[in-house]
Amino acid sequence: MTVLAVVEPNTLTGTEVRQELRQRRELWSEVRLLSREADPEIATLSELDGAALVQPLSAEQLAGVDLVFLCDGYDEATTPWELAGEGTTTVLISPERCPDGGIPVVSGVNLEAAVRGGLLVSPHPAVVLLALLLDPLRALGITEVAAWLVQPATMHGRRGMDELMEQTRALLVFSDEKPTDVFGQQLTFNMLPTGQATAPLAEQLCGLLDGAVTPAIEIVQAAVFHSFTASLLIELGDAPGGGAMAAALGARPVLRLHAPAGPPGPGPIAAAGSADVLLGPISPVAGRPGRYWLRAAMDNLTRGGALNALEIAAAALG
Repeated sequence: MTVLAVVEPNTLTGTEVRQELRQRRELWSEVRLLSREADPEIATLSELDGAALVQPLSAEQLAGVDLVFLCDGYDEATTPWELAGEGTTTVLISPERCPDGGIPVVSGVNLEAAVRGGLLVSPHPAVVLLALLLDPLRALGITEVAAWLVQPATMHGRRGMDELMEQTRALLVFSDEKPTDVFGQQLTFNMLPTGQATAPLAEQLCGLLDGAVTPAIEIVQAAVFHSFTASLLIELGDAPGGGAMAAALGARPVLRLHAPAGPPGPGPIAAAGSADVLLGPISPVAGRPGRYWLRAAMDNLTRGGALNALEIAAAALG
């Protein structure tokens, strides 16, 4: 009997985890839905196999739980891995930074690090995306990487999605009442700097790739609801050519190569809801042997979040 817990099941990530758990019944016999915000006096319903009551997060509710999914980052004052009993595995999904003692794991890169009883981290989607793209190229001799990533509104949860929708509605009806609580200014039909510190992400990525490269990373905020898109400038020491890169990338199951007969490259809409990372064409940089552009798109909630977390859980539970 395997007991799982989903903390914050009604967030966007939590909803995706619940949907994936419905497809993976072999992983569990019981799932408890828990929240820091749950009021024991007010019944909050969620759904897994029928309606289920969301209970307050507590040591009592975590008793006997084998593995906990923490779906909205973490609050240092209330950490489920401290409330849970000894031997309970915690999978922390998409945190801005990795907590002390956390082990970042990306399925397809270092899944062997997913050990039972540990604090396992499904990294920020930007790290997941870059790790999946760069790990297959390590054998070709990566010397330098610069990555420009465009993040969706759903990285700010339901508040970000709702604000982008309300801004768009206001502009279409010529209203001046545009909410800006999340993004600080108009995001609709716009692109904004995030101001996010990317050094912790680069550090995590360097660790996942065994020190092969520490990329330069820039993240901007776009007016799209789902999916990261990325443009990578990659330098390979031996100039192996785009064919060798395509062969290395194509050997990984979750990387789907560009179809020459299709559009010029994948975008956020094509990636939304997909379990795969979609790859655009590999373009050599004219006059710079060994340098290539690589474009990609990945859903931050599926492959970049819930799917990676469930594959970590499956490996940890054995």
